[in-house]
Amino acid sequence: MSQAASRRLRRLVLGGAGLVVGWLVVLLVAGLVGRGCARDHLTARIGASLRATASIDEVDLGLVRGRAAAHGLRIRKDEGGHLRISIRRAEVALAPLGLVAFDRRPRMVELDGVALEASTLAVLAAPDRKGQPIHVGGLVARDVHLTFLPTALLPWLGRVEVAIERVEAGPTVLYSALSWVFSLRSLRARITVAAGVTLVLEVDRGKLRVSGGLIGATPVEVPLVLPRLDPKREMTQLVGVIKDLVTQLAIDRAGGWLKQQVWDRVRDVVDPSPAPAPDARP
Repeated sequence: MSQAASRRLRRLVLGGAGLVVGWLVVLLVAGLVGRGCARDHLTARIGASLRATASIDEVDLGLVRGRAAAHGLRIRKDEGGHLRISIRRAEVALAPLGLVAFDRRPRMVELDGVALEASTLAVLAAPDRKGQPIHVGGLVARDVHLTFLPTALLPWLGRVEVAIERVEAGPTVLYSALSWVFSLRSLRARITVAAGVTLVLEVDRGKLRVSGGLIGATPVEVPLVLPRLDPKREMTQLVGVIKDLVTQLAIDRAGGWLKQQVWDRVRDVVDPSPAPAPDARP
């Protein structure tokens, strides 16, 4: 290669590298400058989607890595009941290298330290669609605490408290605060209902395992079948899923009791001799 060609190639490489570095610098500066704008846009979007009031303490925006994080997210809704949501930290994976300007869909949302309290069924229902719902490629949440007051989902259960260690959902369209349930993939949680009864729940590979309370220490496993989400019937569908699962668990537990009774009768027929008495103590 001649010296002239070598110099041209070197200029091209240096020029290309300069453009890349310059673009990254622009993205870094835009990320720092755009924090306030991002916070305002995010609170407006959440508020419009849930028909609620939203606020955020701080937003970190990284356009190069394609990450955005919100700290101290609070949502309040008093229309149709009482709804309070607080999130210690929410991190969103976006298109990297500034491509978020063309593709704004969140690829993954990770939540830490979530608290939700709801008083009525109406306050959790999906609102009439005026704003656009939020599409996310996936959802992971840790350290989640949900409280449903006695007039909410299942009044006959009284106050229901749910402590979720970790939950993962697939691609989700968030019409309401609980839309992710319909794309549930895995879950580890404890549910406390009236009279302090606690159930341990685990969802994995389309199965729900429940133990504790009246079910006992041995887990009961039933298939978890989730319907396709209809935003106009979201809460009705959710209540239907819960009732179906409660029915399946009751049938499974009753079936286990019945099988034990039958086995006891068969054993008595096969070996009618009474069980030996325990040795008498001297």
